[in-house]
Amino acid sequence: MLVLGAVVVIGCARPAPPPRGEGWGAFPANAAEVSLARSRLSRRAPSVSRAPELDAAAIRSHPGLRGHGAIAVGWPQIAAWLDRALGGGGGKGSYLLFGVHHDSAGQMDAVRRLIGPGGVPGLTHVFLEQMRGGGRWDGAPPADQAGDDAALARWLDTGSARDFAALEAAQELHDYAAWKFGYVDGVLAVAAAARARTITLRGCDAPRALLDKSHLPEDAKLRARELHCGMVMRQALSRRTAPARVALAWGQAHLEPGALAAVLPEDARVVTVHVVGQRADADRAATALVAREPVLLPTGDAQAILLLPEPCEAGVVDRVRRPRTEEDDPLGAILAQTTEPASLYVSTGTAVARTDLRPGRAVLVTLPAGAHAYVVRATSLAMVGSVVTSADTSVSLRFDPGRRTTEVVQSGP
Repeated sequence: MLVLGAVVVIGCARPAPPPRGEGWGAFPANAAEVSLARSRLSRRAPSVSRAPELDAAAIRSHPGLRGHGAIAVGWPQIAAWLDRALGGGGGKGSYLLFGVHHDSAGQMDAVRRLIGPGGVPGLTHVFLEQMRGGGRWDGAPPADQAGDDAALARWLDTGSARDFAALEAAQELHDYAAWKFGYVDGVLAVAAAARARTITLRGCDAPRALLDKSHLPEDAKLRARELHCGMVMRQALSRRTAPARVALAWGQAHLEPGALAAVLPEDARVVTVHVVGQRADADRAATALVAREPVLLPTGDAQAILLLPEPCEAGVVDRVRRPRTEEDDPLGAILAQTTEPASLYVSTGTAVARTDLRPGRAVLVTLPAGAHAYVVRATSLAMVGSVVTSADTSVSLRFDPGRRTTEVVQSGP
């Protein structure tokens, strides 16, 4: 169990209930009413971009893993890429949509990492499908549309173990997937990460009783749940004067064109991230990919795949840091070696530099100071990682594809 009850929260934004008297109209009774209500909420044009293929073969053939396009490796690089992709967002702000699989605790933890301290800068709000958002639908009994807002507010007010336990119990009861796959604490860790940055956190899914009594067909229920989330967000952002920067975490199916994004403001910037890897039983993209760090594979300027490393297939990275000696390589450079023929691709900003490596021959690669992603493509696999260069250090990299190992020696002050 995640022990957060003793945390004292000072100055954190807490979910405020909707103002009294502001009803949302009647909850849709059929698919046509769902479509009409969605069109009234937002006139956002459907995306012309297709969702990327997420199977292992498609990911392994991504151009960025073949030296044809920059990638981002490691949380700092990934957060920086997402920050650039979100941009200013304009008058209606910007929205970062994470698509996750509900059988993966690791994917939920990736969301925590990117919305918490050290994650994507400037976030103002987080909305989670994994928590229920309270509704204001006219005619629906209050008990049927009550969300997790009150429990969240109580914990924020008191920080007590009792109120945390009540929030945890509600999550175990209402979030079946998190309970089934054992990551209820992971959802609550996302909430704690948002509060650590004083980011407003709200549940966003429609309460189950509201949906069950609607008798909508299953596809219409999916669209109604997105509609409910859109209404929750509009209510939460209604009094905000500055553009918001919002993150949402929903299941992968809701990132399809015309789904969740269609209820967002029509002129907002929307960036979608499809999180893959670390699932209980799935097609593994990492079988021929060695990576111990998360890898972001852009599929457009506002769309990307976030590939999480598979612990049992990630290979070994042996890092050594030592004082610099006269025999070390030039400052601000990396010396690359390999045990079998391979090509080294290093991303420097949006450009990619290629260097061919041969056994028994070290190659010196000069790079600008900063963090860089690299891909080493050998005959049987690709090895992915990151390296940091600076004016007062030198780095030696030795790749052994056969053993799936990388040796990193950093020499400096």
